[in-house]
Amino acid sequence: MSIKSLCSENLDQLNQQILDLKSVGFEPTLGICFVNDRMIEPKISELFKKHNIQVMGACCSEGIETDRVYKKNIVTLLIEIPKEFFKIHIIDPNLDEIDIDSFIYGNELRKLAQVTFDEPALLLLVAPGDLQIKTEKLLEGIFSEDNSIPVFGGLASSLGVLRNPPIFDQNNLYALGIACLIIDQTFLNVQGITIGGWTELGTEKKITKSSANVVYEIDGIPATEYYYSYFNIAPPKEKQAFNNLNPDLLAASEYPILITKADGSRVVRAAIKFDMEEKTVHYGGDIPQYANIRFCSPNLTDTMMNTLNQMIEFKEARISDCPDGILLFNCAVRSRAFGPNLNKEIAILQKIWNSPLVGFNSWGEIGNTQGEGCNFHNTVISAVTLTFKQKSNQTKMSHHLSQEELISLVNAEADLQPDFDLRKEWEQLQREKRILSHFLRITASDLEKEKKAREELLFNTLPESIAKRLISGEVTIADSANQVSVLFADLVGFTSLSSKLKAETLVSLLNDLFSEFDTLANRYGIEKIKTIGDAYMAVAGVPETLSDHADAVCEMAKQMFQVISNINAIYQYDLNLRVGVNSGPVIAGVIGKKKHSYDLWGKTVNMAQRMEAHAPNGSIQISTSTYDLLKHKDGWKRVASVDLKGIGKTSTYIYSVFPTKT
Repeated sequence: MSIKSLCSENLDQLNQQILDLKSVGFEPTLGICFVNDRMIEPKISELFKKHNIQVMGACCSEGIETDRVYKKNIVTLLIEIPKEFFKIHIIDPNLDEIDIDSFIYGNELRKLAQVTFDEPALLLLVAPGDLQIKTEKLLEGIFSEDNSIPVFGGLASSLGVLRNPPIFDQNNLYALGIACLIIDQTFLNVQGITIGGWTELGTEKKITKSSANVVYEIDGIPATEYYYSYFNIAPPKEKQAFNNLNPDLLAASEYPILITKADGSRVVRAAIKFDMEEKTVHYGGDIPQYANIRFCSPNLTDTMMNTLNQMIEFKEARISDCPDGILLFNCAVRSRAFGPNLNKEIAILQKIWNSPLVGFNSWGEIGNTQGEGCNFHNTVISAVTLTFKQKSNQTKMSHHLSQEELISLVNAEADLQPDFDLRKEWEQLQREKRILSHFLRITASDLEKEKKAREELLFNTLPESIAKRLISGEVTIADSANQVSVLFADLVGFTSLSSKLKAETLVSLLNDLFSEFDTLANRYGIEKIKTIGDAYMAVAGVPETLSDHADAVCEMAKQMFQVISNINAIYQYDLNLRVGVNSGPVIAGVIGKKKHSYDLWGKTVNMAQRMEAHAPNGSIQISTSTYDLLKHKDGWKRVASVDLKGIGKTSTYIYSVFPTKT
C-alpha cells in the first residue's frame, strides 16, 4: 500500500509512467487526476480504464505536483488500495437542466456514504456548469443530518479556454456534475485544513438586492455598473461574460468580497459571471441580501506566512505520522494574485509535508477553516492529508521549519516557470496594474469620504471640542467641571396627546419642538446633552466654560415656554412645560465605542432632575445654588420647603410662566 505522484506532459507519457510503476510491483487501483484545460479529452478516461484504475478527476487551469505549479500538464496521485475501501460515485445531471436541487444531491451523497462505510470521508470534484450546481446547497444537504463526515474538494477550472470545465471518471467526461470519492477511514485516514488570509480594503458596502448567489444591486447601484465604475473596466460585449474567459473580469475577480455569515463565519466570494441584460453579478456562493461586504486583496508576504504557519500548526496538532499523500486545492483567483510566488509557496509546503503531493488551481474550495465547520470558499488554499492506518514502516514527521527558515524561504526570489507565457502574462499584468491603480484610488477616496462622514457624525452628535479630541485619537474622555448649570425640561400633556396623533405627526411635533430648543441652546452657549422621550436635558459651563451659566440656562428656560406657546397657537394643542435647574460640580465624559454619547453624572444632575419632577406645570424650579449665582433675580419666588424624593426637604425658587399665543 503506497501513494505515488506523477506529472505528465501528455497522455502517452502518463501511460508509460503507469507501465513503469507496474513493472516494479506498484499496482494502483485508484487515481486522482487533474488535467490542463488545453489537454482535457475523453482519452484520459480511456487510459485509466485500460489500466483498470478507477479515477476521479477534473479539468484545471493549472496543476500542482510535488513542489511547483504546471500550466500545461497532467498531474496524478496514484493510490494502491484494496477496492473494498473506496467507492466513486458520479452525479450526472442533464447539461440543459436549470432548476437543479443541489441540496437533494447532498442528501444522496450523505446517505450513500453512511451505508457504504461506518467511518466515511468524502472528496468532491464539482463541475457546476453555468452555476447550476450550488456547492453551498450541496454541502447543506450533506450535513443536514450528520455534520461529522469530513468533506473536502474543489471546483473544476479553466482560464480563457472552456466555459464549462468538466470532471471525469474512468468512463466519461461531465461538463455538469459531481464526482464523489467515498473513502473508508478505518483503512485510509483523511484530514484537512483550509486557510484564507485576505485583507479587507476600502469602506463597507451593502448588498441592497440579491437572491441566492446573484447580486442585483450594491449600495443601490446595479451590480454590473458598480463593478465597471469601481474597477474601471469596460462593459463586456457579450450578453453573459465569465471571468474565466474575460480578462478584465478575471482581473476584477482578484478583489473578491468578504462576507460575515449569520453563524459568524467569514467567507470570501469571487465574482464569476456578469449578466449584462439583468445587470447582475453572479458569485461562487450565496450572497445574503442586506449583507455588509468589503472588497479584499492579499498581502502576499503576510498571507503566505499565515498559510505556512497554520499548516505547520495543523500538522503538529493533528498529524502524528507522515501522510502517505497530500491533495491541494488552491483557488485559481488566489493563483492569479500570487503569480510566480505561488511556486515558492508550493515548494515550502512540500518541505513541510515531505510527501507525494498533487493538486490544482480550482474555482472554489471545500473544507474547514481553523475553528469552524466545513464551508464552500473562494480565494483559499486547502490541504488534505491521506494516511494509511497501518504501515509496514512508520515514519515520524520531521521537525517543523523554524520561523527564521520560513521567513528566509518566503523572502527568497520567485522563479518563473519554464512554460511561463511572458507575452500573455505581461498583458494580464498590465491590465491588473491598471485596475489595481484605479481600485486603490477609489479605495483611498472611499476611505476619505468615510472619514469625513464619521467626523461629520461626531460633530453632529457631540460638542465640537469633544469631537475634535476623539478625532485626534483621545480614547477616554472624562472631565470634572466644578461649576455648571444643568437643565431638565419635560412636556406636560404630551402623553395624552400622543395617543391621538399618528406616528408621523408625533415624531414631526417632537422634531419641531426640540429643534427650536436646540436653536435656543446655541443662542445662549448651552450644550444639549440628550432627549429622552419627551424630556430635554442641557448644560451650561461644560465642555466650554461659561461665567454666567446660571443666567444663560434660566433665560433659555423662559424662552422654551414661548416655543411651546407658538406650537400651541399653530396646531391648536394644549401642551405645557416643566423645567428644573440646578448648579454645581459634575463629571462629564463620552461613553460608547461605536455610538458615542456625551453625558453628565453626579449629585448636581440628580438634583436638577428632582427640580423638574417637582416643579408645578408651567413653571421653572431652580435650586438655591442656582439662584445664588443669578445676576437677574426678578420674578423668582422662594418656596420655603419642598420635599424632594431621595433628597429630602429643601428650599427652592419658582418662576411661573403664563405662555400667551402669538
